[in-house]
Amino acid sequence: MNRNIHSRIEVVFPIYDAKFGEELNHILQLQLNDNTKGVMVTTALDNPRNSNDKAPLAAQQAIYEFVKGMGN
Repeated sequence: MNRNIHSRIEVVFPIYDAKFGEELNHILQLQLNDNTKGVMVTTALDNPRNSNDKAPLAAQQAIYEFVKGMGN
C-alpha cells in the first residue's frame, strides 16, 4: 500500500492542559509501541516493522479502547 509520506501536512501546537498532555502522551506511546502492524520510517524509507519481546499491542485497537474508557 502506498503511504502519503511526501504530500501531507503536519501540525504543531502547544498543549496547555497537563491532563490533556498526559492523554496525548499515552496515545503516542501506544503508537510507538505497536508491535503488530507498526513500522518505523527510516531515512532509507524501508519501513521495517516494530518488533519486541512484549505482549502483542495493536495501537489502533488500544487507542480505541483508551478513548472509549475516557467517558466512564
